[in-house]
Amino acid sequence: MKHLDLLEGVRVLEVGRFVAVPFAGRLLADLGATVERVSDAEADPDARRLPPGATRSLHDFLSRGKAHVSPALLAERARAADVVLADVRALPEDFAPESTLISVLRMGADGAAPLADSALLCARAGVSWAIGEPGRPPLAMPAHSADHLVGAVFAGASLALLLAGAEGRHEIDALVALSAFVEQNSTSYRESGIGWRREGRRAPGSAGIYPYGLLPCADGQIVMLGRSTRDWQAISDGIGAHDVFERFPDPFEIAREHADEVDALLAPYLARLTKADVLSLAETTGVLAAPVAEIDEVAARDHLATERDFWHDVDGVRVPGLPFVVHD
Repeated sequence: MKHLDLLEGVRVLEVGRFVAVPFAGRLLADLGATVERVSDAEADPDARRLPPGATRSLHDFLSRGKAHVSPALLAERARAADVVLADVRALPEDFAPESTLISVLRMGADGAAPLADSALLCARAGVSWAIGEPGRPPLAMPAHSADHLVGAVFAGASLALLLAGAEGRHEIDALVALSAFVEQNSTSYRESGIGWRREGRRAPGSAGIYPYGLLPCADGQIVMLGRSTRDWQAISDGIGAHDVFERFPDPFEIAREHADEVDALLAPYLARLTKADVLSLAETTGVLAAPVAEIDEVAARDHLATERDFWHDVDGVRVPGLPFVVHD
C-alpha cells in the first residue's frame, strides 16, 4: 500500500539492517517509490530479535512493500536504481555506481554492532546525559526511538537530495542528526545559566520557573509548565491550593530553592484531580498542563484516528502511516 505518489517511478535500493535505514526506505516506499531491500534472506536476523507486536514484528513493519534481492546482485541492482539508501557498514569500500544518488548513513561508530546503535548514538550525542534520575545509570531513548528518529532524518535528507537532482555519494551522519536536538536544549540552558543535566521528572532548575515537569494526580501523571507568576497563580487557584501560593508566591524562587517542597505541598490537591480535570483546567485558564497518556490512550485518540489519517490498514493489520504531511 502506498499513501502518496510523490515518488512514483523512483527506484530505491536499500542496503542496511536493523531500524534506521529500513525505516528510511519504508518512508520512501510510502511516498510511492519502488524499494528493493538487499538482504541475505526474507528475514533480517537483527530485526527479528526485537519483540513482536500484537500481530506483526518490527521487521514486518519495516519490510512492508519492499522486494528482497540477494547481496550478490548489489552492483547490478544499484546501477538500475535512482537512489541507494545505505548504512556505511553495509557497503563495499569500492562501491561507486555511476549516475545514481548514493545516500549513506553513518551510524554510531564504525564497526559498531547494529543492536548497539541506539545506546551508542544517545551516549555520543549527549542525550543520555539528560535522561533519567540523577545518580542512576544513564539511559538511552526508549523503544529504539533514536534509530527511528535518525531514519526519518535520513529519509528527509535523501528525499531533498533526490528532488535537487543530486548524484554521487552523499554521507549523512546519524550522530549529527541526533546531536541537533541536544544542541538546541543545551544552548537555551547555557544562556539561562542553569546548566543542562539529568533531573528526573523535572527540567533542570525547573527551567528557571516553577512548575516545569511531571506531577502525580488521581489516575496517573500530568505535565505542568508555568512561564510566569500569573501562570503559577492560575495553577494554584485552579487546583484549590491558594495557601501554597500565599506561602510561595514567587515561581522563580521556587525553581531555585523550593521545588521539591512545593511538589509535596501540591500533592494532596492534585490527588483529588483526574487527568481529565487537569485538561479541563488547562482549557479554561490557558495554563500549560496536559495529561500524560498511556500507549493505549494515545492509540485511541480521535486526533490520530480521524483528523490526521494516521492509521492505515495493510492486509488486515492496523499500522501507523507517515510521520509527516506532504503537500502538493
